[in-house]
Amino acid sequence: LKLQFLYLIGAARVHDGVGVGMEAGQGEPPRAADKSAMEGTAERVDVEDPAPPATSPTGAKSIDAYDYRRVDLGGDEADFGKTTVCFGGRCVMGPDQGTCMFSMGLIIAPMVAFLSFAAKLHPAFVVFALLLIAASIGSLVVTGCTDPGIIPKRPPPPNPPAKEDQEREVVTPHGPITVKWCTTCHIWRPLRTSHCSDCGNCVARFDHHCPWTGTCIGGRNYKYFYLFLAFTTVLCLYVMAVSIYEIVDATRQEKADNVFDRVGAGSKRSSHLALVVIFYALCISCCVGNLCCYHTSLVLSNKTTHEEIKYVSSKPSPFDAGCSANCAEVFCEPFPSKIGRILHRST
Repeated sequence: LKLQFLYLIGAARVHDGVGVGMEAGQGEPPRAADKSAMEGTAERVDVEDPAPPATSPTGAKSIDAYDYRRVDLGGDEADFGKTTVCFGGRCVMGPDQGTCMFSMGLIIAPMVAFLSFAAKLHPAFVVFALLLIAASIGSLVVTGCTDPGIIPKRPPPPNPPAKEDQEREVVTPHGPITVKWCTTCHIWRPLRTSHCSDCGNCVARFDHHCPWTGTCIGGRNYKYFYLFLAFTTVLCLYVMAVSIYEIVDATRQEKADNVFDRVGAGSKRSSHLALVVIFYALCISCCVGNLCCYHTSLVLSNKTTHEEIKYVSSKPSPFDAGCSANCAEVFCEPFPSKIGRILHRST
């Protein structure tokens, strides 16, 4: 009986100790099998890429609240700054229309000289050159006449944000991004939006203001701008190749003794004009070709010129989704115009 009594007292003490430990949040140490199961669960959570929270620990807003593709943060004011809106919003031209016409002249004038001697070589040279000229000028016109992604203005609010409250943090999977209040358009700028002082508008996915196309380059006309750079680069390379062929063909027919005599003899078939065209096309291709390569790298990394220069030049873009997805976003994803919506609503 004495031994049984001592055994009951010891069991009661052990039971009380376990209960105290569980109340304190300690509990019984996990067994080996339970510990391995917990470690496996932790590994699965670490490799997942969860969606960004609605707010950050510092009170930052969710990325969905400032996505210009999902939320309409603009107003209904039919005030589009210095841009000219025609045909119910189907044609939107920037303030630099004169320089856009000058850019067309820089393409057309040397091409007239090129076609004057290319037509003597083979008709196929002329046909392919005309196709490239039409593609280059056509993409330039479409770029200059397309709404770049203007965010409509709002009327001045009665209580605008104070100067110290005109910035907010937005949560992204790669960290917070700051969005700003536009004191001119009276809106919170959506992500990747910047105000262009040349056009007087906030432009979604703002890249830069290009005077050669006469307008801003933004989310809606960036693909046409890229095609303009690509077609113009190919056109310059093609013109140089055909012009070199013209000089070689002329010198071969003249059968001169040295290089200088060959060029002089080839002048009978516009070889001097071909040399001028080669030099001109070489200068243009160096400028436009380098710009095309630069924008190719921006497309593949999902950056804009504005972001590359001002924000994320030394780190990956927070919007990078892979090369194929980045290209699809630029060239395939629809980008509705807010200007057309306002004009149709007013009518």
